[in-house]
Amino acid sequence: MRSIHQTRLDFQLAETKEIITSKSGLAVIHELALSLGVVRKIAEELPAPGSNRGFQPEEYVMPLVMMFCGGGRAMEEIREIEQDQGLRSLCQFERIPSADAIGQWIRKAKHLGGLKRVNRHLVRQVLAQTKQTDFTLDTDTTYIETDKECARA
Repeated sequence: MRSIHQTRLDFQLAETKEIITSKSGLAVIHELALSLGVVRKIAEELPAPGSNRGFQPEEYVMPLVMMFCGGGRAMEEIREIEQDQGLRSLCQFERIPSADAIGQWIRKAKHLGGLKRVNRHLVRQVLAQTKQTDFTLDTDTTYIETDKECARA
């Protein structure tokens, strides 16, 4: 092990053979979903696959949620979750559907209805754990970065 002495922070660097991830914060999202019963609710509210080899509903939903929470904007970015062995290990994701498979799955009306019920469950869980009584729901928040001088907040 090598030690690097910094002027403000004293830390050590070491080589490791362990699988690591730069997206460990996303594992907290997965843990939160487990603790709030969201993963269980996904399994209850969404239909199981037609075959024993098909993906379970939570195998579609949770990687997609984590991708969006990690700043993803396009379905193809699901590959970042798929290729991150450290994150997959932390969340115990054995397999992840492709972007095309997730897109086809989520477009089915019966899945959208189930996701609506899962979302309702999540909101109830969060509201039940707070003493706050006033909330603002902004359904149209869009962040647009610009460097134009004429742009105003």
